[in-house]
Amino acid sequence: RERGISVALLDTETKNSSQCSVSVDDVRGGEIAIEHLASLGHKEIAWVTGPETIPQVADRTAGVMRAAKIAKVEISTVRVPLMNSAQGTDAVKKILALKKMPSAIFCGNDLLAFGVMRGLLDAGKKIPEDVSLIGYDDIAFGNSAAVPLSSISQPAYQLGVTAAELLISECEESEDHAHQQIKFQPQLVVRASTTKKK
Repeated sequence: RERGISVALLDTETKNSSQCSVSVDDVRGGEIAIEHLASLGHKEIAWVTGPETIPQVADRTAGVMRAAKIAKVEISTVRVPLMNSAQGTDAVKKILALKKMPSAIFCGNDLLAFGVMRGLLDAGKKIPEDVSLIGYDDIAFGNSAAVPLSSISQPAYQLGVTAAELLISECEESEDHAHQQIKFQPQLVVRASTTKKK
């Protein structure tokens, strides 16, 4: 920006009114997942997530804790250093070692959820009969997993198009351009991996 190059932030919120940004309400995303699991009767939920230094992780955690307080559910946080499938599988060992096995697990992204799914199935747990599982991002092959994965969906296409439109607008209009900070709402996608607690 200091060199006169137009910039629009994507998937990153800014409070700076002199810059455009396009993001998703990750706090609300965390809330939606917990509300869904609580509505199915789950009272002990594991939250598998990455480092709090990642803004999206911090926001989703804030939503998880807020919704858990309202729904009166207990959250066991299992933190991993990287948000990938291998770390999800490793997280299962920590989940199985908890004092009380949670009836549902919410993962900070779908890659973690796929790893958790593999670890649970390897441990002889059935999804969703023994444990409900939900991810975040609703990536393309979530519907093709061993158990189709419930997830919190982000409007990825809309995010990209909106960021590009804001950037083009800033380039073309220059002095007359009005900077915008646009925040999209995530959506719950329910598939076979979540069900009522038995």
